[in-house]
Parts: sequence; structure tokens; C-alpha cells
Amino acid sequence: MMKQLPDLLNATPIVPPGLKTFARSLSYGFTTGDSAGALRHLLDDAPVAASTFNAASFSDDLFLNDLIQHCFHFRLEKDLSSFNTRYFKRILCHPPQDHEATLFRQHIQRELQENKSFRKQFKQLYRAMVELRDQFDTQGVMGPMFFTRRRIDILTDVRDVIDLAADCFQGAISGLQRIRDWARELKDTEGYRKLHDFLNYENNLATVNLELGVAADGSVRRFKVLKIEENKKTRYYQHPVKRFFVKLGMVLRGYRVSGEGLVARWVEDVFEAIGNNFALFISLIGDMEFHLAGLYFVDKARAEGHACCLPDFIERRSGEGRCIENLFNPLLLGESGPAVPCHLCAQKSDAVVIITGPNSGGKTRLLQSIAMSQLLGQCGLPVPAKKARIHRVTGLFVTLLDNNRADQKEGRLGTELLRIKSVFENAKEGSMVVLDELCSGTNPEEGEEIFLLVVSLLRELTFESFISTHFLRFAKTLQADETQLELEFLQVALDEKHNPTYQFIPGVADTSLATHTAVRLGITRDELLKLITK
Repeated sequence: MMKQLPDLLNATPIVPPGLKTFARSLSYGFTTGDSAGALRHLLDDAPVAASTFNAASFSDDLFLNDLIQHCFHFRLEKDLSSFNTRYFKRILCHPPQDHEATLFRQHIQRELQENKSFRKQFKQLYRAMVELRDQFDTQGVMGPMFFTRRRIDILTDVRDVIDLAADCFQGAISGLQRIRDWARELKDTEGYRKLHDFLNYENNLATVNLELGVAADGSVRRFKVLKIEENKKTRYYQHPVKRFFVKLGMVLRGYRVSGEGLVARWVEDVFEAIGNNFALFISLIGDMEFHLAGLYFVDKARAEGHACCLPDFIERRSGEGRCIENLFNPLLLGESGPAVPCHLCAQKSDAVVIITGPNSGGKTRLLQSIAMSQLLGQCGLPVPAKKARIHRVTGLFVTLLDNNRADQKEGRLGTELLRIKSVFENAKEGSMVVLDELCSGTNPEEGEEIFLLVVSLLRELTFESFISTHFLRFAKTLQADETQLELEFLQVALDEKHNPTYQFIPGVADTSLATHTAVRLGITRDELLKLITK
């Protein structure tokens, strides 16, 4: 195994656990050309970095499938769509436990964003690798001669990809240099030398001198071969006498041998010599897609006037709270109305923040944005904000949806309480909890009692928490007793007409403006009577 590994996701490079499978699949695709697109899906279930996150605790509520499709599913060209959404989602759902891996990924992202030349080379290399992978999956024209020709063409492209990788990213200071180092070490192997020598021989098997006689009308009247000079400088050259006796020996042993058969065997030997090491390029495609998706997200946000950034991480024991400037919800990119960015700052690292305000005031979108920025940032991707200072957390627990199902045994409140129970069953120290409309599925008196129980336990366990609620009077009571739970409060800011500005300021809202919302949506007595009359 080579010393250099083109790992773009882990600070300490690791051998992909599925490397043997990758090598077998490449060999099968090379030999048969009929792997039914299997190479495109080799990474679907490939292991990702060790993580303390449980995807079931947040993925559905954050609409991750929509987020990926809407903000990260890049396409370099119309006829080149390779992005493996399944693999990307698994990486996204498992932020690395090793913080150095997060910083390593950030470093690559930053260098690709800042160095246009590296970014161009990165895309060029990715395109060449995807096209090569598709060649392994394509059978091509049938027939022995064409089949051998196809495999020689693949070997040519393998060499070209290695050469391209070896010439990329000169002067890189991030993990991008691993690609260059890997390719250069690969070029020093005996397998690559076999590949190089064979292709030189195949392309320059012999030099032929011809004498042509051309008539006045341009037609060839005389054709004469003056000299044929074979290329004797390659390891694959064999004297005609030796080639004759090799064939004769094989015939005497019962084998039927043709010139095409010998070439086909050489081709297989050359691929076997380099195939195991070159199998690493399958995992490299997945790593490159991760970083290209991050670049695509930044470009998409910038096109709509939003800035993205790679967050700074602060130690929880410092006591500093998170602070995010111009935070926006990425799910709103491309919608009819522009996403409105806002600022979010908490005073402490273990803050429990209660958010109040009118319906349709942006509370749920804010909670989504907070959770998404945590997930993206801890994975090593850009976050939807101009500037961000966040903590590393050990887990993420999000309840934003009323997931009614036909087979659920509990009602809305019961289902919500079971989700809350799962938080306390599975959350580790240093987790982050995001709850929307806590205990809204029951009457205020009982809901407030459960609300207080949950909030007090979250405070006691020092989970960083963000919770929205419509229990306004109860929230004001909690705010008045600052010494009891040391909670923090944010409310939706309103303009002079009592319309939400989608900004958040300290305090507790005075009203949910339900009537105002009803009027805005045309739900008044007069409007409903008109509908009845109609």
C-alpha cells in the first residue's frame, strides 16, 4: 500500500474500508465493461467518519433531503451529473468526532474559495475522473478487436488522470496537496511504469516509410512500403522469432492464440499492476464532491446577495455564547421573496434561549437556520451567515415538525413528549437542543407545567437550547424571575404597522398577533361570509 493517501475528509488519512471492493469493481468493469452503473453507487454505503451524532434526531425535521437538493446538488455540465446525494447526506449527518477533521475540511474549503487556479484545477480533475469512471461502466462496441481497443483507451485515460493529478495544486498548503503527493508516488510505482511503457509501445509499435505515386487528379496510383522499423526500446518488444515460438508453445499446450489475444493479456497484466492503487480514486471522487457541494452553496447564496462563511469554533468552557451575523435560512434561497438575514447572539455557552413572537414571524425558520448552521459548520462546510462563532456540540436534537402518521399510537402532545423523552435518553453532555412550539398540543395550564419541567432540566444539564413558544404570559413570568433559571429571551421585532421584520431582539413578545395574521390571510367574518354566499 502506498504511503500517500488522497483523503480530503480526515486530518489523519485513512485507507477507505471498501478499498478491496472498489478494486474488484474496477477490475470487473475493466474486464467486462458491463457493471450496470455499479461504480456510481460504490460509495452509497461506504463508512464515514466516526461521529457522536444520531441522524434520526434531526434529519427529518431539518428537511435535509430538500436542503441537499436545493443548495448542494451541483452540476458542472448538463451532460455530467455525478453527485452522489446519498453519500453526501451520510457525511452531513455524521459530523466528525475528531475536531481536527473539521478544521482540515475547512482549510481545503478556504483554499478552494480563495485560489481561483486551484478551484479550476479541482473541477478539471473531478470532471476527468468522473468521465473515466463512466468508461469503466460502458461496454462500447462489441467484438474482440474493439473490446481490446476500449480497454487500451481506458488505460490511456488512467494515465492521463494520474498525470493531471500529479501536476495540480502546486504550492497548496491545505489537504489539496495530498492529491498531488498521491499521484506523484503512484507515478513512481512499477505498475505505473508498466502502464507508461505499454502505452508508448502501443502508440509507437513501429515506424513505416511509404512511397506514394499520385496522379494529376489527386488519386493514389502507386503504393509501396519502403521500410518498417519496430520500436525495440520498450520492455514489451519481442523479436519476431521469439513471438513465433511463444505462440507455438501455447498452441502445443492446447491454447488457441492470436495476436489480439496476446495484446489482450498484456492489457490485463498492465491493469492488474496498477488497479489496486488506482482504486483510491473512487473514494477521492466522493471527497471531491463534498467540497464541490460546499463551493456550489457559497456561489448560490452569493448570487442572491447572501454571504457564507466558515465558522470559528469557541470552547464551551470559555463560557462565551455563540454569535452569528446575517444568518439566513438556506431553504429560502430561490424563493419568490428574498431570505431576510438576522443576527443571533447568546450570552453563555450553555444558554437556554426562549423565542416568542407572532405567527409567521420567522421563529421556526430561525430555529431551522440555527440547527443547519451547526450541522454544516461542524461538518466542515460553509454556514449560511456572514460571520459565525459557534461551539462544537456532541449531538443535535431537533423537533420542528408535527409528524402525524397513520400508525402513530399517540396524539400530537404524546408524540411530542416521546420525542422530548428521547432527547433525555440519548443526549450527551454538550448537546444542542432545538424545540419548536414546546407543549403546544395541550391546554396552556398543563402545557406550562410540562414546559417548565423540560426547560429546568435542560438548564440543569447545561444543554445549549433554543425553544420557541406561544405561552407568552408564562414566558414573561420566567423572565421576571431571572435568578431561578437564568434563561435568555428573544422576540420577533415588529415594524410600526405590527408586521414582523424577521429580526430578533431581547425580550418577550406582548402578543402573538393571531388576529392580525388572520386578517392578513383573509380569515375575517366578512371574507368568510363572502365565501359562504358564493
